[in-house]
Amino acid sequence: MNYFEMKWRLSACRIQAGYSQAEVAEILGCSDKTIVSWETGKTAPKMEKAQELSDLYGIPLAYMDFSKAGNSTPLRERESETQIPAF
Repeated sequence: MNYFEMKWRLSACRIQAGYSQAEVAEILGCSDKTIVSWETGKTAPKMEKAQELSDLYGIPLAYMDFSKAGNSTPLRERESETQIPAF
């Protein structure tokens, strides 16, 4: 699992969707410390919360594929699949 890629994606998607960490925590029913932990790469969301994040941010769950294979495609090449511009 590539935590650097994961944490970058999670924070970028949240910002792109216009949410604060506190707002996401409230929507998902978890603490803002949990969101911070995901976005700093200390922990990763479980599948249920990953699906909720996918729905909330309007991105395919596949974009949040944290596996080695999922991270082998550079983000800039995934823009068309995610509708999220690479920064």
